[in-house]
Amino acid sequence: MTAELATDLDDLARVCDDVLLDRLRHLLAADRKSTGRLVAHLGEVDARGLYRDQAYSSMFDYCVRALHMSEAEAFNRIRTARTSRRYPIVLAMLERGELHLSAIKLLSPELTPENHRELLLAARFKTKKEVESILARRFPKADAASIVRKLPGSRARPETVEISTALPLMFERRGERPQPCAPVMMVPSQEPQETIAAAVPPSEPKSAAPSSMHTDRLQSHPSVRHAIDPLSANRYRVQFTASERLHEKIRQAQQLMRHQLPSGDLAAL
Repeated sequence: MTAELATDLDDLARVCDDVLLDRLRHLLAADRKSTGRLVAHLGEVDARGLYRDQAYSSMFDYCVRALHMSEAEAFNRIRTARTSRRYPIVLAMLERGELHLSAIKLLSPELTPENHRELLLAARFKTKKEVESILARRFPKADAASIVRKLPGSRARPETVEISTALPLMFERRGERPQPCAPVMMVPSQEPQETIAAAVPPSEPKSAAPSSMHTDRLQSHPSVRHAIDPLSANRYRVQFTASERLHEKIRQAQQLMRHQLPSGDLAAL
């Protein structure tokens, strides 16, 4: 910690509440403007291909290795830079705090000259989850299959076998009847040596990034245990990790309901 930063921190402890909040608002506005300028510069460097002059194979590689950004940080900023060059309004909304980098990343693949203003305005001041819901309503995805797979065992607790119910279940909104989805694939309960594969709806491409953006496939970390993603206006893909006990209960319930649910569909179950 520098002496200047230490002094600033000491001063902050004596600042009154109203002044502190006012400073925070000003700093946030300055940060957004700085981010906008950074993104604009990245876009220009990318467009000129200057990363090649610096002996880097891609803009992403340059950002991570030369500018020392994290992978996610580099990807979000490059995606935003490229999007803002196609639609300059994106940069203005980013600087005003109307859109954040995560929202722009989600919106970018769906933006066209015809719909970009409508979509961008719909996403103003929205959270990431809210933007996902907007896109799910506008661009619904196919239902995902119900899958149960074994997770690698935990070294810290070898007596516990955890199962990733990579369960892309379609939960209907209250009052609607659940629709059947693909049959369940149950993996036998053996030694947990299998690696987990992310459950992706059949209609989704496995990689949509250009070669210079080979980070688009940022894999889910094993520590991420659950997710709820909207597929359309009233259908969701749910993924979570279950214990061996819950897994056995699911199997028992499927057996007991075979006469009504021959497929063992987890969403209906």
